[in-house]
Amino acid sequence: RYMTQDATVEKLGEMLRDNPRGLLVFRDELAGWLRTLDRPGREGDREFYLESWNGTGGYTFDRISRGTIHVPAVTVSLIGGIQPGKLKAYIDEATANGGGADGLLQRVQLLVWPDSVGEWKQADRWPEQASKDLAYGVFKTLDRIKSPDGENIPALRFAPDAQALFDAWRHELECRLRSEELSTTPAFESHLAKFRSLMPSLALLFHLTDVAEAFAGFAGGVDGHFQEILVEQLPPVSLQAAQLAAAWCDFLELHSRKVYVSELSPGVGAAQALSKKIESGEVKDGATVRSIYDHDWSGLSSNKQVVEALDVLATAGWVRVERVETGGRPSEIVRLHPKLRGQRGGHQ
Repeated sequence: RYMTQDATVEKLGEMLRDNPRGLLVFRDELAGWLRTLDRPGREGDREFYLESWNGTGGYTFDRISRGTIHVPAVTVSLIGGIQPGKLKAYIDEATANGGGADGLLQRVQLLVWPDSVGEWKQADRWPEQASKDLAYGVFKTLDRIKSPDGENIPALRFAPDAQALFDAWRHELECRLRSEELSTTPAFESHLAKFRSLMPSLALLFHLTDVAEAFAGFAGGVDGHFQEILVEQLPPVSLQAAQLAAAWCDFLELHSRKVYVSELSPGVGAAQALSKKIESGEVKDGATVRSIYDHDWSGLSSNKQVVEALDVLATAGWVRVERVETGGRPSEIVRLHPKLRGQRGGHQ
């Protein structure tokens, strides 16, 4: 087996025992997978996936019905998609000090937040069969790479020039992680800290793909002579692969900044939510700050979120906050820009 979609952790343990090179968990809707981790009685599932991220640690299941199952190296990959709205709740948990701040989201390293796809264009052509065959040949070739003893996890080193590039790249990353730049954004800092392993992992993948393509390109390479490829036959990870991996890390950081925008730019997401409430007329001139978060609207359910949103909108000229003495505790009143009072969509 290479892939599963909806296995329990206990069943996944059995499958990993029988497939020691690891498995891919594929969920078209990752929100469903995340919900299973939140179900009562499944608290241990989250820890299992956290431990399976390294791909090197052992794990032992002891169950009355299944007995003892030992997996020498728990290796699980995850792929799927999720709507931004559904992801937001998990981002908020990851940037807070609650149960979601355990590093699970940060382990989803190849996280991309797509921009506009642009103008739609009609495409009517046959799939490229040659490319499909080559990709299949690469996969089959990769599957034949074995360690000399057949048990230990195969490993490759960087070529000397690639190692020098990685050392310089790592030095820059470590300096950033220890600087004031990231001191106020711990969730984003934790995400970038995992680039320590992401960069060499990507370099290895790019390198192995190039090597496998060369092997698969030989006559008989897919189904003929290369029935098994030993790791010691492979060249070290190239400079080209390391350079591509470093470029990918730059690319992925830009996407991760979109994911962690609520931490990197406090109040922006809440300000967007509040602006919609103002435009729809649900928040009117003279509303109190308390009355806004008492509605428990998404992104505006706490005093902190509403205050941050008002700070952003005040800078943009949408609102100002007045402090009104009432004889008791002062009240904070929201005053809207005149163009927004009693109008919908009057200010952009």
